[in-house]
Amino acid sequence: MTPSDDLKQIPSIDPFSGDWQGNGTDSAGIEFAFVAKVSHLGDNKYRVLILDKLGTLRKPIHIMDGVLENNQFPHTADEGLYEGGGTISEDTFEGYYKGPVDGTYKMWRIK
Repeated sequence: MTPSDDLKQIPSIDPFSGDWQGNGTDSAGIEFAFVAKVSHLGDNKYRVLILDKLGTLRKPIHIMDGVLENNQFPHTADEGLYEGGGTISEDTFEGYYKGPVDGTYKMWRIK
């Protein structure tokens, strides 16, 4: 086995899973801050739990489900109440949502 063969066996880092922090603005101009736990569900599917803080036992503020392809993450949230999407670029994710309230947000990876 050569050193280059060793590198081939190192698993790639998941581009989206982990802990994130973010902020955004809704269509009424109200600014908000949040944290998110992103989990890979297999087959490029992800679930994003929007929380008020990490380590909380409270119910998530929102639950987003979608498929990450070519750095694009179209998603639905809260059982279809909201639809949105976004783009991941290195350790940032910028997105939008539409539903009873529309808005935009940006997240930064923290773990």
